[in-house]
Amino acid sequence: MIAQFTGKADAANRLYELGPVSRLSLFQHSKVTMTMVGSVHKLDMRLEEAARSLGATPAVTFRRVVLPALSPALVSAGALCFATSMSAFGTAFTLAQNISVLPVLMYTEYTLSFQIEAASAMAITLGVITLLFNYAYRTIGERG
Repeated sequence: MIAQFTGKADAANRLYELGPVSRLSLFQHSKVTMTMVGSVHKLDMRLEEAARSLGATPAVTFRRVVLPALSPALVSAGALCFATSMSAFGTAFTLAQNISVLPVLMYTEYTLSFQIEAASAMAITLGVITLLFNYAYRTIGERG
């Protein structure tokens, strides 16, 4: 419909592709919020006030005080979103018609194309990526 008014099919396709992405991000929003709430409540406001009283701007205070204090929670929220996004087969399968995400592509290769080797290779790749992200999360978590 947008392509009819603008005459540009690419713009319509890009807008069409934003729908599933926005829905998936709304699906992940609650996980990020609940992960971050505890860390934000535990954040010592005296550290921020001390930085401001020593002449730091709000941007510098955020970058040097708040962000390092919240980095373990940010990494945890990112890891949680990554893991649930990689396993969100039903959401992607239902909403995305022209977008290929790895879980849906694996399903298609296995069930419709009967290419078990390709589906297995994708599953191993997804497993390796997940293991690398978990390793990075644990490494950062041990430092913080």
